[in-house]
Amino acid sequence: MNFKSDLFSKKNLIINLLTFLFIVFVFINFMHNNYERYEKVENLDGTNIISNEPLFKLKTNNLKNNISERLIDDEPYKNALNRDCKVTGNMHDRHKVRWVRAIIHQELLRTTYKINKIAPYYTEIILHSLLIFVSLLLLRKFFFVEDKYSVFYLLFFTYIFQQYLPEYTYSVFDLIFITLALCSSKAKNFAAFLATCCLAVLNRETGFLIIFSWLIFNNEDLKKFIAIAFSTVSVFLLANYDIVSCIFQPKFFVPMEYQHGQVNFTDLMNAGIVSATKALLINYIIPFGIGFYFYYKSKIKNKYLISIFLLYLFTFLIASPVHKMELKILLLPYLWLFVFFMRKKSLNKKL
Repeated sequence: MNFKSDLFSKKNLIINLLTFLFIVFVFINFMHNNYERYEKVENLDGTNIISNEPLFKLKTNNLKNNISERLIDDEPYKNALNRDCKVTGNMHDRHKVRWVRAIIHQELLRTTYKINKIAPYYTEIILHSLLIFVSLLLLRKFFFVEDKYSVFYLLFFTYIFQQYLPEYTYSVFDLIFITLALCSSKAKNFAAFLATCCLAVLNRETGFLIIFSWLIFNNEDLKKFIAIAFSTVSVFLLANYDIVSCIFQPKFFVPMEYQHGQVNFTDLMNAGIVSATKALLINYIIPFGIGFYFYYKSKIKNKYLISIFLLYLFTFLIASPVHKMELKILLLPYLWLFVFFMRKKSLNKKL
């Protein structure tokens, strides 16, 4: 399928529609699996069950209504909207710098809720499915590779979204920002790249890593890179001026204490060899190993791309729990770019 010259052919439109519907289907399944179907109760109606242990009852009322109400509730956003400059050492501290995207997202869902009580449910599905689909579409257009790698993209995405992902929205927005940045970098579109980076750091602090992708295709234009870095940092600090004294404390972004409720590396040391090996394989060895393999096989070895990839690995190792599957979707655009360079025959071919 030649997306460069035949993007809007009948065949491509049908394939794109089927691809989008597939993504929607996967996301609907994820939304239902991610939803807490049980509620804690004092006793079970119509029974004489007496127990000293907590009792849980399957929620039988409308699933779509329940999900919609959860989406507009303040609870999912409380850490991001908390402006207290207090560093506890908990990973939730850094959520305070993510308030811009969070509050816009919440207001969007609340606006749709006023129109229809189940509208947030459908809005959440369509919004995230569109972002994932557009990311794939842009990658196929700007970095043309064989169709089998589109299947790889979809399988990778599908596997990740079979898991419980409490912070999936941050990662999906990161995915589209990384994709836009890579496309802007290749097109040498400074304005689009700068705007993407500024928006990315307002979504999540991992957006700062996106800045370096300018160097993948524009490593001789260091003045623009410095301008991008300075502007992005300025936007980030202005958006968080009220808690700026907290931001510069090391443990605000990097947890230096044991994180309760998360899988820590110390937990792996106490786990069985099979469980520890499985966790390392799924979260680090396989996703990063794929990238290293593509880099090894590539005749065009872009040192900036592999450096960014290693930077993500380092960040995941020191600043996130071991089992944080939603973060792995951030690797997809970079894996695609590894394939793009691998399929190029020589440096003389136009990138």
